[in-house]
Amino acid sequence: MEKSDVVELLKTGTTPEQNKVKGAMRETIQDGLKYLSDADLEAIADYLFAQPPIVHYVTPNHQRCTSIARHGDGVMLRKRAARTSARPRSAR
Repeated sequence: MEKSDVVELLKTGTTPEQNKVKGAMRETIQDGLKYLSDADLEAIADYLFAQPPIVHYVTPNHQRCTSIARHGDGVMLRKRAARTSARPRSAR
């Protein structure tokens, strides 16, 4: 993702792949970010790119996950459904 892509995302809510952001990010853009000048949006993008990346190491056989799905550039883990039985674990 380039700086211009981030500026466009913050201004319009549209990703380079032409997807629209949702939820709180959509509200943030509609309620305020879209009114900022290009210079302000570029300053925000510069700040974001200056931050060190956050790395989370997750193994595919994580005990609370049953599968891994790709989501954009990241990895999303799908959690197992909650157990509905009231029996203790040792009785299973």
